[in-house]
Amino acid sequence: MASDQTNGTVRRDVATLPPGRNVAYPGAPPDVRVPNVPTVEIRDNGFWGGQNRQDKAHEARLFELRYLADEVDFAEAAGTAIEVNGIKIVRDGVAKAESIVYATPADSVAGMLASDLTSDMTARARIRHSRYMELYDTEAMNVLHRR
Repeated sequence: MASDQTNGTVRRDVATLPPGRNVAYPGAPPDVRVPNVPTVEIRDNGFWGGQNRQDKAHEARLFELRYLADEVDFAEAAGTAIEVNGIKIVRDGVAKAESIVYATPADSVAGMLASDLTSDMTARARIRHSRYMELYDTEAMNVLHRR
C-alpha cells in the first residue's frame, strides 16, 4: 500500500485480470478426504462372554461421525450446485430482459419503462437468490441437527 501525502489517506494499488485469465497457485491442492473409520478392537466381556459394551459404543460413535461427515459433504456439494445453478438461471433471465431493453428505443417511454422494470427485476432476483440460498442452508442444518 502506498500513502497519499497530500491528505494522509491510504491508497491501495489494485490489479485486475482480464476475463478468462486464471491465477496460477503454486503446487497441487491438497487431497483431503474424510478418513475411513478405524478398526476398533472389541474385547470380550470377560467371564460372562459376549462383547464389551464400551467398545461397541465407541465403534458406533465412530460410525455416526463418519455418516455425519458424509451428510455434511453432501449438503455442502448440493448447496454449491444449487448456488451455481441459481446464478445461471438468474443470468439467463436478466439477459432476456436486457435484450428486450436494447430492442426498444432508449428515448421512448416504453424503453425507459423497460429499463426501469429490468432494474427492479434484477434487484428482486438478487434478493430472491440470496433468500433461497439461506433457506437451503437453514434446512440443511435442521436436517443435520435432527439426526
